[in-house]
Amino acid sequence: MAETRENTYEFDVALSFAGEEREYAQEIAARLKAVGLRVFYDTDYQVDMWGEDLAEYLDRIYRLKARYTIMFVSRHYATKMWTRHERRSAFARALEERDAYVLPVRLDNSPLDGLRPTVGYIDARTVGQGEIVNMVLAKLTGAAPAHPSAITRVPRTEAERQQVLAERPPGWEYLYFAAQLLRERCAVEDKYRDHEIESASLTGEFFEHFTIIGYISQRFSDVMRLANKMGALVNNKAALERAFGKPGQAGDPERLAHLAKRWNSAYEEFMDWAAKVRGVGAPPKFHYLLELAAHFADEPIEQYRVFIDEYIAKVDALPAALAAGENVDLGTRLIVSLPPETMEAYNAELARLKIQFQQSMQNKRTSNAP
Repeated sequence: MAETRENTYEFDVALSFAGEEREYAQEIAARLKAVGLRVFYDTDYQVDMWGEDLAEYLDRIYRLKARYTIMFVSRHYATKMWTRHERRSAFARALEERDAYVLPVRLDNSPLDGLRPTVGYIDARTVGQGEIVNMVLAKLTGAAPAHPSAITRVPRTEAERQQVLAERPPGWEYLYFAAQLLRERCAVEDKYRDHEIESASLTGEFFEHFTIIGYISQRFSDVMRLANKMGALVNNKAALERAFGKPGQAGDPERLAHLAKRWNSAYEEFMDWAAKVRGVGAPPKFHYLLELAAHFADEPIEQYRVFIDEYIAKVDALPAALAAGENVDLGTRLIVSLPPETMEAYNAELARLKIQFQQSMQNKRTSNAP
């Protein structure tokens, strides 16, 4: 099959903007990358540009390597040296194209040399960032722009998460936070499946008879600390208030995303801890004790998963409940505990091994006596 022209480009879109509009362009870049597009956004390629002749490098980008250039037109864009260089390269390419190449996004009404007033543009003052991303996708695929449906549950896709941030419906903080929790947990689902089947890579560590008990005791101390850490993190009211905002205040998307990541990192640590315990080497008679120790992570892991599933279910019902004028209790409380049956079996096996060790030492002393 012949390669299409679109597939020969390194980037789907290249962004051209003035430094004063970087924050806006950065958000557009993030959203475009989130839906799988190849985007030239300058700070992503600082290493590539290091030591290069930037005039030549940027000319190749805006004249040859992108399917489209998105030009963020403003009074700042019209007067800067580097944006002038970028747009000249883009306009030179546009002269060679039968179809549109430069896609203007207007941030104000400033005139721009080389951009005809008859060229269609998007007005960023009236069109949201999510809609701009939809239009870019439509331009690349030839399909009509998708109009997102109303938000009726916790977002399951990146596009839905971005829609929540763009529209910010009532209770958006809970919808976005729950979506981030799902996203973070999904990212480590392979680890969970490995944990389910008790699979772990070898660590390269090996403990002899005299050191293995001390090692396992230290790991037991670690898992107790992990349990305390997870409970304290999830039940931290001050952290929740900073992320969700005080009553009457809006939440902070970055803090919400960070809090979801930290919750999930505590969950992930339990799986990493169990895998490390399973991956060490020891004499065969200690294998059962190591396996019992690894099972200490089972209950906290499942408690977290059930807690998240129940939280997601409550937040899924939030839009309909708010629309009906109902009160919704979205309070969070996670209780983390170690499995008592495993604890009992572990203590019994540890006691057995200690007695066995003491008997062995006694036998050695007896055999060595004159």
